[in-house]
Amino acid sequence: MGRPDNICNTDYPVQFELERLKWVDGDYDVGGAYWGRPDNDYIYRAEGESLDALECVFVRGRSLDEVKAEIIKIYPQATFSKTAELEEFLSAYRETALAISPNDFYEENMEEENEYLADSGREVSPECDAALRRHCEAFLEAHGALVAEATERPDYTLAQAGSDFWLTRNGHGVGYLDRNLDEVGVQLDDAACAFKEVNLYIGDDNQIHCDDENFEPRPAPGP
Repeated sequence: MGRPDNICNTDYPVQFELERLKWVDGDYDVGGAYWGRPDNDYIYRAEGESLDALECVFVRGRSLDEVKAEIIKIYPQATFSKTAELEEFLSAYRETALAISPNDFYEENMEEENEYLADSGREVSPECDAALRRHCEAFLEAHGALVAEATERPDYTLAQAGSDFWLTRNGHGVGYLDRNLDEVGVQLDDAACAFKEVNLYIGDDNQIHCDDENFEPRPAPGP
């Protein structure tokens, strides 16, 4: 079950890249490994180089901070790449997008198709994946300080912020304004609404695509 760890030099100050696993068919990751994943936590892959090995460990956790704490129990001198925050935000953004985006073929074939893209059994196209990443990079580049301020609250996580970015920008009636974030929530709502609505769909290649795959961040305003 799952995938094997590769733990070699636990005393080495490894800098880890963290990635939350992507899922198809409930408890299987995109590579086909079965994890029996509970609904209330996630599984993260942490990779980093030590003296003579690629360290790799899989950790269950409900938040990025919880996962980091578990890794430090194994590698007391571990540090983490700054990209970990982006990956956490992006993973939640992507999962929410797939979970609530309707399957184009469901109404035509309800017996064989599932209602939402997350359960459709189709892969996200590389072009769509790249666009979703650019969305999140652009949002955090422009509004990362607001996100950081919001996630200082003990009951609001980076994953929730990523999920709320999709919900808010697409007008799903729930999002940053509903999280008791006060003025920060208002500012995040305004920021997310400035991004136009985006939709996922199944393309002719039977992969999941995004109607904003040519998205490029706007250049920062000049002085």
